[in-house]
Amino acid sequence: MASDNNGYEDQLIKITRTPYTFRHAEERFQWVERYLSNYAKSKQPVSFGWQGERKETEYYEVNYKSDLLERLLMSVSITNWMDIEGVFYEQMIAILDNTKGIKAKEDALQKLNESMRSVISELQIYLSDLTAPNKINSYDDIIYSRIDDKDIQSKPIKYRTAANRPFETSTAKETLILNFNYTDTISNYLSKPGYKSPIRIFIHGELNNLDNPIIFGFGDEVDRRYEDIENSRAQGWFEYIKSFWYLKTNNYRDLTSFIDSDEYQVLVLGHSCGLSDRTMLQMIFQHDNCRSIKLYYFGDKESNNYKQTLHEVARHFKDKGLMRRRIVSEEKSQRMPQYND
Repeated sequence: MASDNNGYEDQLIKITRTPYTFRHAEERFQWVERYLSNYAKSKQPVSFGWQGERKETEYYEVNYKSDLLERLLMSVSITNWMDIEGVFYEQMIAILDNTKGIKAKEDALQKLNESMRSVISELQIYLSDLTAPNKINSYDDIIYSRIDDKDIQSKPIKYRTAANRPFETSTAKETLILNFNYTDTISNYLSKPGYKSPIRIFIHGELNNLDNPIIFGFGDEVDRRYEDIENSRAQGWFEYIKSFWYLKTNNYRDLTSFIDSDEYQVLVLGHSCGLSDRTMLQMIFQHDNCRSIKLYYFGDKESNNYKQTLHEVARHFKDKGLMRRRIVSEEKSQRMPQYND
């Protein structure tokens, strides 16, 4: 866009073309890749090479209007984005610690919140332009599968009959899909002949739905610095704290009603389980009715992200003994189905 229009500017960034011109169309993409992997991390000029020729050339001049965006780009490679919500919280703590005076803090928070609002707006535009993915049928085998009694330590889950008498079975009475995705992809998996449809909760909102707005922010009120934020006299801290957004709809209450109603097993599919959702995930994983947590990994048996997800899930447990009893071992875990299977 900056190349076609001789520049680009929005609320977050301003990009201006320099007198240098690209001799090859591929140079544009290589410049962006080099910028993200080199300049954004070290703030050093991009050293651009093409077909053996090496030049100290900057094809664009980049000026950040948002400290949040600059911090994000300082923490990103071309293929690996950091936790945006975590970076946002780090910026809040930096304001708390380094900005002197209530008015100065409020001004800094206003600028940070405006940046976050712009990031959310651009995210919605991006997601709205994506083509809806095709269904991967093998996910039905997971969503509508029976619970493996070997995943439950000591004894199978007990479900309740209509007369409220417990009986042991591997067939779940209800399935809840707690969807952290803003898109409607999950609708492809809500029906299967002969099976009861799962309950679905868009816990972080839905794309382009004003009645269930997107929730994007930070959700770790048990962080040791959160109390310091609450005790600050400055206004503006809680604009993008998730707990206050959850109260806009009944989604969170529906979730708590479900986990309070009976014993359950948690299947983790594609969620990083990072600290930005700590309050909610801690409630789910440590609840007395939670009997088992099964992690589906990305990759294959030899190389996968099971360990990374395991470490994140473990951070939500205060009782580490309970954590070890509830999480299903990697040996019994399964691979997430992928398009290229």
